[in-house]
Amino acid sequence: MSGKPAYEELEQRIRDLEKKLADSSRSEEALRESKEKYRKIFENVQDVFYQTDFDGNIIEISPSIKRYTGFTREELIGRSVLKLYHNPEDRIRLLEILLKKGEVIDYEIQMKSKNNRKNSRLKYASLNAHILYDDTGTPIGAEGAARDITDRRRVKEKLRESEEKYRALVDNLAIGVALISPDMEILTLNKQMKQWFPTIDTSKRPVCYRVYNDPPRESVCAYCPTVKTLKDGKVHESVTDTPAGDQIIHYRVLSSPIKDQAGKVVAAIEMVEDITERKQADEQIQNLSRQILNAQEEERQLISRELHDSVAQDLSTLKIALEMLFDEQIKPPPETTQKLSELSGILDRSISSVRNLSYDLRPPGLNEFGLIQTLSTYCEEFSKITGIHVAFHPAGLKNAKIGSFIEINLYRLVQEGLNNVRKHAEAGQVVVKLVGAYPDIIVRIEDNGKGFDMQAREQNLDSKRRMGLRSMKERVKLLQGQMTVQSYPGKGTRIFIKFPFKEDKNDPEKTHHHH
Repeated sequence: MSGKPAYEELEQRIRDLEKKLADSSRSEEALRESKEKYRKIFENVQDVFYQTDFDGNIIEISPSIKRYTGFTREELIGRSVLKLYHNPEDRIRLLEILLKKGEVIDYEIQMKSKNNRKNSRLKYASLNAHILYDDTGTPIGAEGAARDITDRRRVKEKLRESEEKYRALVDNLAIGVALISPDMEILTLNKQMKQWFPTIDTSKRPVCYRVYNDPPRESVCAYCPTVKTLKDGKVHESVTDTPAGDQIIHYRVLSSPIKDQAGKVVAAIEMVEDITERKQADEQIQNLSRQILNAQEEERQLISRELHDSVAQDLSTLKIALEMLFDEQIKPPPETTQKLSELSGILDRSISSVRNLSYDLRPPGLNEFGLIQTLSTYCEEFSKITGIHVAFHPAGLKNAKIGSFIEINLYRLVQEGLNNVRKHAEAGQVVVKLVGAYPDIIVRIEDNGKGFDMQAREQNLDSKRRMGLRSMKERVKLLQGQMTVQSYPGKGTRIFIKFPFKEDKNDPEKTHHHH
């Protein structure tokens, strides 16, 4: 015995029972609250939770199913889950996966609607499910969740349609399109590129400079614009010289960057156009233009020689004969002497004009003394005739073997430039610089004349007044160069010409190519 009075032991037992009852009451309350929370979650959750038996009959399903299908929870419990499948085959494939793996994740199905009349009302759902087992390990059913992905599916479908339209558009372009990785690997090619390069297999991620060229290159092409795009993230353009067996194909390549959200370049898109025929046509036009200019120069030379050797000589002989007309006779009357003097002056001016015209048609010293000395002499004579001071500064071409075609065109450019100054500039001074700066020849003609408004002149184009500049630009274009003109009212005019330097073609080893 404990030694306590019996009534005290009885009171202690009563208190213990009361405590147990209180604890039990609190447990029941907690359980009730837990069930209430579960019920609220179950009824208000966006996803659909479900449980089925082994035969596919619905044991439990959350009320949210009504928002998706129109069926209430009560209408579905005890019914086959196939009532919710638009395609029964989806249920068969789901069971096969479940039995094989024990679970399935993100399995897409089409769900029926209660009042479904056309496919536009179909809902798409993503299912997660796993098998339920009893204590003996026997499958007794399945449970899981379904999420409405209709909107996601529609967006995905629109994206797919957009991609198909984009692919169809890209594949039917008359230009090539290629996607290049930062490692210069070809990721995709459109139909046009595949026609040009039928042996390229993009699944092997080939390196572009190896498979584009025949024979293959071992390093990046020097003219490649994609290398620059991948490096600086800007758009670049270039014309290629792509070897293809025994011929060279010229492609115009425009490379644009593809960037991620952080602005990092992750690839480049190449837009490729075959301009071989166009370039060949341009070369033929250039060759024809060159031949025309050569023919003009030859004709000028013939006329110049005829004027100098025939007309000027005849006029000189006539002047001498006129002066000797009365040498052995009695002194003529003053009136006759005056007339003879006037006629002699006219002949002098005619002889000078004929010789100047002859020199303008073809500078006689170009073949004998070379370009530099001929231009220097021309600038000195131009200064004497016009009163415009011309400072001629040559550099870097003293020992250069320039072909006759380039020589005569350089002479004509300076000649036309100075004639423009004489006709339009109202200048007192002109600086002419001729510089050989490999790989280019540079010509600068600067005057201190009245200048003009470039924009206004372009808008009010007068072909007759601008014939001099046009002629110069055509010559520069024929030399594969560039010409820019800068002018401002009251600040004179500056002409800048640059074209690739080429030595005499008679020495092919000394020919320099400008890229």
